[in-house]
Amino acid sequence: METTITNAFLLLVIGMITVFFILSLVVILGNLLIRFLNKFFPAETPNVSNDVNKVDQPIEKAIHEIVKKVTQGKGQVSSIEKIN
Repeated sequence: METTITNAFLLLVIGMITVFFILSLVVILGNLLIRFLNKFFPAETPNVSNDVNKVDQPIEKAIHEIVKKVTQGKGQVSSIEKIN
């Protein structure tokens, strides 16, 4: 009976160590793959003109005033983009 429990714990420890090393290997290889791809194949940034997404001046002022009134002067508009 005692050898059965010892064998069970030994099998448990070996299994846990194996899973730990395999998962560590997956994480390390995944990080290396991500770094390699980002270095040699960077993501393309879309070339968007600022004039296309620009909001008219009266609308921009109205948005600023509405945010100021709703937030009681605590809110601030950081950017406004037109959605087509």
